[in-house]
Amino acid sequence: MHLLERASCALALLIATALPLATRAEEALTFAASDDWLPYSSAQAPEGGLLVKISRAALRAAGRDSHYVFPPWNRAIEEARAGAVTGIVGAWHSAEREKDFLYSAPIIKNDIVFFAFADRPIRYQKLADLQPYRIGAVRGNSFIRTLQQAHLRLDLATSQDENLRKFINRRFDILVDERRATELAIRTRFPGLENQIVALQPPLETNYLYLIVSKRANHAEQIVTDFNKGLATIEKDGTLKKIYRESGF
Repeated sequence: MHLLERASCALALLIATALPLATRAEEALTFAASDDWLPYSSAQAPEGGLLVKISRAALRAAGRDSHYVFPPWNRAIEEARAGAVTGIVGAWHSAEREKDFLYSAPIIKNDIVFFAFADRPIRYQKLADLQPYRIGAVRGNSFIRTLQQAHLRLDLATSQDENLRKFINRRFDILVDERRATELAIRTRFPGLENQIVALQPPLETNYLYLIVSKRANHAEQIVTDFNKGLATIEKDGTLKKIYRESGF
């Protein structure tokens, strides 16, 4: 009888230990990514774009499956904040977002810059120098608060495409967004205009893109831990370098 009881206890302990692992493996992770932000993310890009490729590979290396949806950016933020999706791949850091999200290790470094037409030379050293101008930006971006605090006049769009088209049509004076994505969008969507548009110096800010997980998601801290471990793994084994190379970086 003692032997039977010990065997039963051992079996119960084994089941209790294995259950969280099984639950974790089967848990569906769904991340939002911007649908209009090549080369970083887009539903039209091969495998979803650079950030989605990196996220999927890192989570796979940690033994997790992940799925991706591509809503407009502002909706992605709201859905992730509400816990409708696990989180977002490709978000900049802000103190405000820390209230609702956990941040992964940084994925990639980039510059947020101002763009203007070369036929209207604009120079600035501090944000106050830009107060005479109307500035276009995408609603929901982390740097919007910085611009508002500098009392700049903003024209907010719902997507990169809308923002860029307004700029091309001279609806405002200056566009602000991530440098690499904006330069690619101008080259591919408005060929010939890239030589007429300049990036102003200095950058508004240099920041990193992260995977962020909603604090409302089940096992949020564990998801971030797994992603970070997976990211370190793919960096060490050469997978990350291969993804960058295949994505043109």
